[in-house]
Amino acid sequence: QLDTTYINSLLRYGNQILYTNPPKAEKLFLWTVDLADSLGDLRLKGSGLYGAGIAYTLLGKSSESIELMDSAGKVFLARDDSVRYYHSEFMKGANYDNLGHYKLAMEVNVDALAYFRRTENEDMISRTTNNIGNLLYHQKKYGPAIAYYTEAMRVGRKRGEKMIESVATANIAFCYAKIDSLDQAEGYFLQAYDFNLENEVLYVHGKVCAEFADLRISQGNFEAARKLLEESIEKASAVSDSAGIGEAWAVYGRLYLKLGEADKAIEYFQGALYLAERFEDAELAIDASKALSDAYGKQGNFEQAFTAFQKHIELRDSVYGREKDQQVAELISIHETERDQLELAQLRSEKELQDQVVR
Repeated sequence: QLDTTYINSLLRYGNQILYTNPPKAEKLFLWTVDLADSLGDLRLKGSGLYGAGIAYTLLGKSSESIELMDSAGKVFLARDDSVRYYHSEFMKGANYDNLGHYKLAMEVNVDALAYFRRTENEDMISRTTNNIGNLLYHQKKYGPAIAYYTEAMRVGRKRGEKMIESVATANIAFCYAKIDSLDQAEGYFLQAYDFNLENEVLYVHGKVCAEFADLRISQGNFEAARKLLEESIEKASAVSDSAGIGEAWAVYGRLYLKLGEADKAIEYFQGALYLAERFEDAELAIDASKALSDAYGKQGNFEQAFTAFQKHIELRDSVYGREKDQQVAELISIHETERDQLELAQLRSEKELQDQVVR
């Protein structure tokens, strides 16, 4: 006989396997949504929607995750559950980031962070500050990003949140690598690498290895880079981390380009671009298409280089052009508001003048 105890046990099992087997967890959570619907239990339905939304995020299905988190948020609001509502908003922000909707992502994350600070929810403060760091990173604001990542790392360490501490530490390394502070980048990469292995934080380990390999390439240590990339693909494949595999393939492409093997580089860049588009990773798609164009150029295939570069421009404009469109729309809205206020003020002045004439 179906009851809430059974559905709760399914939800607990889904949470246990979420980071090791996201495809199975996704199916399990969606099943609990149907079961909760049959009982008319909104609390369990919201939990199932939320869990499935996280699974979709891990599988790179950001658009689907946003829909599920939006549905979960409505359920939480209906139950007057502000805490879980802002959890779902936080996850929407992470997925807006993946899709390149940076303005929407920042608005959602800032709003959620304000709530978590008011309620002193340190767990979600660490996660949300890390997300805001990601948004600043994508906008190439590496200094402010490091500040947010450092807060996320500190709070995560204080609470014993291994995943957050690992992710934030690695993200600090990514930032230092971008600003060519290679010694500091290496230090943080080594921290993240060792921490992941000691604490079995495998979900993010593939991406850490890939980015660490990229650093080794810039240092000219190609053999170390190759070993890290082999480890990256092994760990990412073990947890169905398609985004991690895509990152590793892109770095493999850069390695082969450095080694003068343009043909192999092209194969890996094509694979990275395919995964990026399939799993809606906007930043990886932009980077991989540009790298693919460069590789074709090295090969002397200028027609394909031009085609890949056009693809790069199209992808870049679809992300950053959208941000500009939003800014233009806001400016238009501000202008129209100011114009309306001016017209209203003129009408009031005219009426006051008429009243004075009548008197």
